[in-house]
Amino acid sequence: MKINTKGLLSAILLMVFSITLNSCNKTEDVVSTLPTTTAGMTATVDGASFSSLNGGVTILGNNCIISGSAIVNNVANTITLNCPNALGTYPITSSGTVNFASIVVGGAVNPLTYTTYSNIGGQGGSGTITISSLTVSKMKGTFSFIAKPSVGSTATGQKVITNGIFDLTL
Repeated sequence: MKINTKGLLSAILLMVFSITLNSCNKTEDVVSTLPTTTAGMTATVDGASFSSLNGGVTILGNNCIISGSAIVNNVANTITLNCPNALGTYPITSSGTVNFASIVVGGAVNPLTYTTYSNIGGQGGSGTITISSLTVSKMKGTFSFIAKPSVGSTATGQKVITNGIFDLTL
């Protein structure tokens, strides 16, 4: 079965854009063992700071899509994480069907796309996603991953994402 990678990528990008636009900015008192962050998602992308003031979580049955967008080195970046909708630490592998991550660098025209999931056209990658707190209204956790260029992207090299933290309203 051949997977339409352009269609799948377009759907993921549209979902990320929709999540970003519809994110809730409600605040509440929360006790957390994670490092304090004022953003919905923070990380280090190839050594540069990524700090998303908004982000989102979409629940799809037993799985979730976690995303955030920020400007890194004067260029738009969007990080998307896919994993089970449950507490735990999930390894990201290049053949993972549920646990995978991606980063899109640039705008709507000719973005550079990197992914950890080789079955949708990437070269594969690795990492972890941890959901450490999950309530009816919030999801918190950490992540790190190395992503390689997706097929069809003019991206080269790899993207190394470390120190990732999310604290998002559901």
